[in-house]
Amino acid sequence: MSPSLLDQAVALHSHGQFAQAEPLYRQVLADDPDNVVVLINWGHALHGSGQPEAALQAYDRALAL
Repeated sequence: MSPSLLDQAVALHSHGQFAQAEPLYRQVLADDPDNVVVLINWGHALHGSGQPEAALQAYDRALAL
């Protein structure tokens, strides 16, 4: 069994590979847009890959939920 997209994103994220994790989080959110944990992780990945404004939008979305 291959790891899920979320598992792959978390693995990349935990190794500091934020730019590689970010699009995987985005794909997970396409199927589950109200997943607060994924939104927060996505925000961390966006921030870590040099996208602080996009990270704030992800955090704001998570807070709104």
